[in-house]
Amino acid sequence: MIDRTQLVEDSFLERIGTKSLPIPKTNTRNSTLGLLSSDIIDIFSSQIETRVLDLVARELKQNNQGFYTIGSSGHEGMAAVAYALGLKNMAFLHYRDLAFMLQRSKIKHDDTMVINHLRALTASSQDPISSGRHKVLGDKSLHVPPQTSTIASHSPRALGCAYSIGLAKKLSLNLDIEFVVCSFGDGSFNHSTIQGSLNASSWLSQQGIPVPLLYICEDNGMAISVPTEPTWIKSSMQNRHGFRYFECDGLNIFDTIKVTLEAKDYILTNRAPAFLRIKTIRLFGHAGSDVEQHYREENDIAAMEAEDPLLYSSFLLENEKILSCDEILNLYTKTKSNIQNLSKEIIKEPKLNSKKEIMRAIVPFSYEKRFLSSVNKDVSPKQLTLALAINKVLAESLERCTEMVIFGEDVGKKGGVYRVTANLQEKYGRHRVFDTLLDEQTILGSALGMSLNGILPVCEIQFLAYIFNAIDQLRGEAATQSFFSNSQYTNPMIIRVPGLAYQKGFGGHFHNDNSIAPLCDIPGIIIACPSTPSDAVTMFRKCLELAYSEHRIIVYLEPIALYHTKDLSKANDKIFLEQYPNVDTVSNMEVSVDSGTDINIITYGNGHYLSRQAKVILANEHDISVNIINLRWLNPLPLTSLFAALKANKPILIVDESRQTKSVSETLITAMLENNISFKNTRRLTAEDCFVPLGKAWEYIMPSTKDIVTTLLDMLEQG
Repeated sequence: MIDRTQLVEDSFLERIGTKSLPIPKTNTRNSTLGLLSSDIIDIFSSQIETRVLDLVARELKQNNQGFYTIGSSGHEGMAAVAYALGLKNMAFLHYRDLAFMLQRSKIKHDDTMVINHLRALTASSQDPISSGRHKVLGDKSLHVPPQTSTIASHSPRALGCAYSIGLAKKLSLNLDIEFVVCSFGDGSFNHSTIQGSLNASSWLSQQGIPVPLLYICEDNGMAISVPTEPTWIKSSMQNRHGFRYFECDGLNIFDTIKVTLEAKDYILTNRAPAFLRIKTIRLFGHAGSDVEQHYREENDIAAMEAEDPLLYSSFLLENEKILSCDEILNLYTKTKSNIQNLSKEIIKEPKLNSKKEIMRAIVPFSYEKRFLSSVNKDVSPKQLTLALAINKVLAESLERCTEMVIFGEDVGKKGGVYRVTANLQEKYGRHRVFDTLLDEQTILGSALGMSLNGILPVCEIQFLAYIFNAIDQLRGEAATQSFFSNSQYTNPMIIRVPGLAYQKGFGGHFHNDNSIAPLCDIPGIIIACPSTPSDAVTMFRKCLELAYSEHRIIVYLEPIALYHTKDLSKANDKIFLEQYPNVDTVSNMEVSVDSGTDINIITYGNGHYLSRQAKVILANEHDISVNIINLRWLNPLPLTSLFAALKANKPILIVDESRQTKSVSETLITAMLENNISFKNTRRLTAEDCFVPLGKAWEYIMPSTKDIVTTLLDMLEQG
């Protein structure tokens, strides 16, 4: 097999030696810009370092000493972009933007980026951004959160970050960034995630809302093996409403700088989004394992390699009499030798070598501790429903946390589908309680971006089933941020999710989804599920503390069917209503117990409500005392307090309204087995493995009060 990397390097050295250099297709020269020669050499040095690091990455991989070969060769023009944009921006980068990182570090006079990239390639625990957990481009001091996205899934986060620059000013937060950058490849441009982000940017811009965001599409013409039609990106974006379109020649550093400066000026002047298409090329395939000959003709590959960006930059430097060809050769040779020598030292550095060390950053461990303000302690004696209790604690939280905002579909003037956020916008203003467009990826991603600017987002996903439209924003973006940055970047946020089944008169699967399995296996996520008005308040207070003070990500799961419930056992008993807890009362992360002596129930959510009904029936009709253990916290499960609350040697029934397969009950059974909890008489009562149907048909597949009573009696009869 022909070594294409060697061919390209040999061609570069030969053409420099013979001064056979290509002339850029665009006419922009330094006379237009007036850059210092030292700055131009810096940019060119970043380009050369990028190329050499790609070559060394493949050498390391061949020797089983490196673990990443997706390179940036062909995209060296991004060094010019970094130069033009400066440091007063947050940059969410494409995975081929090593040149951008190298040049950005030079602006800050930081000479460690080459070493740190080698550390990332070799999974060194000394890598300052991820500590060897993943090969990412990121640096806290450079305002570059680490990204691994191959589908521009960082674009909703970038939008939220850009939008919240203006919002932060309204909240009296001081930021040191003026705009946001989001780069991605031409293949990712077609993904629904970036299209949703572009649409949301246009939607905001249409309303005159500031969105200082530069989208950069690095168009190298290939989406792995699928060619991108040459005019596709331009024709899609040139006349897109709310955007100013720019494009430049990524093989001409002067043209790239000129156009990037124009785009930057437009964004800063108009506080509106811009789209910059940079025409680049891709060298050496998608990654080291990609053999281009399997899907491209040899002459096409050779033609692409002849467009080497280093050759075009060499022409410009030689033509401007900044560096001679001999000096360029010397710079390249010296850079390669230096990086190869560094790599020999870096491979000796330690790697992550323990579970504890690897998992340390799943939950943020290094952050600025923040404390919530106190509020008025007067408490109304009024008895509240679950919905009213949540509404009241949201209002309380907006008072306690001036950085907190509430947003989502219909949460503003309407007050939410179930009126849970009623009157909050009127009281606290449109900048603190506001509606979004109907796109869960944008909602979750915006929350992530806002959190980077010091805002505490409390976003609502309208129904549980809808969160799965955007689960990657939670799994791939939010949950990984601390892990990939060694806790340098965090995403404190609360996601309110009305969900679960048992709604009467309104429903069907998407409004009554009862599966939380995709949420439960995301490392580091907390899932809270209150099932009483008082728990709704005290648990949200705990969630607020966890998000604000400990930078945690919390899903706050609200049982819709209990929102407006007043009665427990009979009409007008109003037993389910509760008084608003004193403001000093904050939930712990343990189970709650309604004590009994004869049999145990472990449950949560609607199951807790049904179990309380069953407890009354069994006490009144059978003189049986039921010990109800309400989990409340579904991830991580409060196992220590759960096991302590079980009545020893008594039957155990797990009432789980989720589906039988991949439910919380399965995790509980496993935990009980591993902790030697008696299995002498233990059962599960769950929903069927079925979608929740419309009308009253759901009653046939969901646990009921009658089912609980019948099952408990049968268990007691069998001893």
